[in-house]
Amino acid sequence: LEPDNFEEAKYVESIYSNEDGYISKINAKEIGKLACYLGAGRVKKDDEIDKAVGIVLKKKVGDKVKKDDILAYIHANELKKLREVKESLIETIKIGREKIKNPSVI
Repeated sequence: LEPDNFEEAKYVESIYSNEDGYISKINAKEIGKLACYLGAGRVKKDDEIDKAVGIVLKKKVGDKVKKDDILAYIHANELKKLREVKESLIETIKIGREKIKNPSVI
């Protein structure tokens, strides 16, 4: 994929870590739902896909993070949806004190 070939969203918001630790869990199903809500996927067959919106994860399970590290970016074309997704996305990325050994791969 060539990122330069994609449309740009009106809003891009960084999601920051609230603490030091290790990424212990990322709820992929919930992130998919949030991206779909932004318009990156279809709920119904005739829904249009907005190719400018989505969620870009910058960390994965097992990664060490420090407070204020960027965990993800939200690309949105509607400010209301951006704010709603931001609140939910912060809850879907869990940070623990100990490193996860051999994180499972989907």
